Amino acid sequence: MTVHWCKTNLATLLLLAERMFFSPPQAVQGKGLMARVNIMLPDDLLERIDQVAQQEGVSRSKLLRLAFMAYCQQREATYEYQRKQAAIEHGMALQDSLREKALPWDTLKILRAERQTR
Repeated sequence: MTVHWCKTNLATLLLLAERMFFSPPQAVQGKGLMARVNIMLPDDLLERIDQVAQQEGVSRSKLLRLAFMAYCQQREATYEYQRKQAAIEHGMALQDSLREKALPWDTLKILRAERQTR
């Protein structure tokens, strides 16, 4: 019975916390529905956010949205670069393995023979 009571209380606490910290989505002009999110920041970071927001002429919320969108774009670009780099390295390793299996050849001799056929 005690376990059931704890589960019920935990569920109630989670529901209350959700209602306290995540208010229902609000419509913002031109943006559709947007959820309100509460976060905790050190005072010095909040001051820097406010300074930059004022310099940019945007709200704190818009600055944080823009910053997160820029972070996501940069992150995706970094992952794309890493994927391409891995593909290049794989291709180079494949070339190296094929080169090891191939018979030795004299590239200058092949180039000279090619030039003479023209």
